[in-house]
Amino acid sequence: MLTDLYVLAGSRTAETVERFRTRLLSGFRETAAEYSFPIYQPQRCFLTLGELLPVMLATPEKDYWLYWNNSNADDVVRSAMLFFTADGGLIGGLSVADDEPALLADKLALLAEVLAGQFGYVCTEEPPPDTQKLFQAQVKTASGPKLVDGRVAR
Repeated sequence: MLTDLYVLAGSRTAETVERFRTRLLSGFRETAAEYSFPIYQPQRCFLTLGELLPVMLATPEKDYWLYWNNSNADDVVRSAMLFFTADGGLIGGLSVADDEPALLADKLALLAEVLAGQFGYVCTEEPPPDTQKLFQAQVKTASGPKLVDGRVAR
């Protein structure tokens, strides 16, 4: 069973996405071979994330999900995710093969640092809410380690 950690990014910018990729995705591979956009009624197909990203940043009312898998099967972090929300938000996530509270709190703090996030939580194999408001509401009701106002509470 995997444990998911999610943090609402401080901003939906190219810099935030690049920081996520640089700091957290070494040894990871994209799960998609191409990117259809928008998701539900595709009008365009992009062959690289580099082609898709400017469109996602220019259309904050569009949602999208990106996934990466870790090539190192021995690493506790198995996958990483970015969720562009339809209300202009960005949520970063990690799936880890562990449920030790101290490790989860450390990974949550790292994710918050990378994303300049103030809110985050831990759950079990469940996608995050699809708006910033619902995300913050989820943080309030989450058990286990969570990030509130930039501080990890265990």
